[in-house]
Amino acid sequence: MAGNDEVWRWDDSQAVEYTGADAQEHADRNLMAWTGAASPEEAAAMLLGRPGMTEQREESQR
Repeated sequence: MAGNDEVWRWDDSQAVEYTGADAQEHADRNLMAWTGAASPEEAAAMLLGRPGMTEQREESQR
């Protein structure tokens, strides 16, 4: 695979600061967009990988 020669530079004039509930809402929207999930909880489950041992799951097909 060929390398990408594009250089990205931080631009302070484009930075936006989020705090509190606004920060959480922004993060949730981004996670849902990046994963294609319908909810923040579904996005987190996709990113964290394996389900917890207490989570009810269907039996795997063999």
